[in-house]
Amino acid sequence: MADGGRSEAARKKVEAKNAFYVHLSAYLAVNALLVIINLTTLSKEAVWPLAKYWCFWPAFGWGVGLAFHCLGAFTYAAKDRMIEKELRKAEERQGA
Repeated sequence: MADGGRSEAARKKVEAKNAFYVHLSAYLAVNALLVIINLTTLSKEAVWPLAKYWCFWPAFGWGVGLAFHCLGAFTYAAKDRMIEKELRKAEERQGA
């Protein structure tokens, strides 16, 4: 891979990691606020025990999305190896 291609790939990886950290920061800030709201408005008359603590449901749902974002941002090594392998194959075919 050309040097310019490597620097572009490195830039994309850094951008993906930074985007994940922004997403994580938003997740933590919003869910902390939801916990505070939930605890200050806690209903003692909820029929189902988990209904009192509703703040965990959005945290769980958003957490699933955050987990997939994390996988996408930090598990690029296998993809990079596959790309390098295909580039080597293409170079061998052109050279043969």
